[in-house]
Amino acid sequence: MKTRSLGFIGGGRATKILLQAFANKGAEFRSVAVHDVDPAVVHALQDAFPYMEAVKSAAEAASQDIVFVALHPPVIAEALKPLKGAFSPETIGVSLAPKITMEQLAKITGTQKWARMIPNAPAYINQGHNPFALSPSLSSREEKELTEIFSLLGNSFRAEEELLEAYAIIAAMSPTYFWYQWQHLAELGETFGLSKEACRSALNETISASANLLFGPGLSYEEVKDLIPVKPLQEMEEYVTRFMEEKLTGLHEKIKPQNLVHH
Repeated sequence: MKTRSLGFIGGGRATKILLQAFANKGAEFRSVAVHDVDPAVVHALQDAFPYMEAVKSAAEAASQDIVFVALHPPVIAEALKPLKGAFSPETIGVSLAPKITMEQLAKITGTQKWARMIPNAPAYINQGHNPFALSPSLSSREEKELTEIFSLLGNSFRAEEELLEAYAIIAAMSPTYFWYQWQHLAELGETFGLSKEACRSALNETISASANLLFGPGLSYEEVKDLIPVKPLQEMEEYVTRFMEEKLTGLHEKIKPQNLVHH
């Protein structure tokens, strides 16, 4: 992969996740250029990844071979419009955001070679669930190259573009629905007399095994639930599931692609 250079437009969380995943695997690229409007963000990345180059303009980042657009959906169109012409015919763009389609990205930038990925936070440790979609404008060689790069993040797989927003809700954002509960449970365990290490080990193994039990082959949800007779928080289930349905259905509607490109 040393023959390819990477550019990042935006140096926030998604860029940090990808760079860490690449570093964990010892991946090497010809160069890595990052631009962010906040110099402090780029300097923090340089402290963690000294090999990367902080560039002064988004156009410099866009001049690399593979360009990751790591921006929030509301600012992508305005950030990319000035870059029309900055992408070379060989450049491949990779958007890490929901809502804006490859067709819209092509209209904004003038380049047809796009991919989209919804990275999962556990990609930071080369795990998780990382769906991606590829433009038909990519050659088979380019598809293979991108797939190899994406595989460094963990379980990465090709999906239909119209499903990426659903994956954003049920995979990319889903750790935030549970992390605070697991953290508080670990803290409670310490008040019950367990060591911090014992709490972390117990929850790490139980949560992973419980997911395997629920989503693996064999038992129905009712059969799985019946394996534990005491359910101290059962009275909260209806409220929590109703809140999840209302909140997440609304969010899914909000991040679904719309006609965001104006001429």
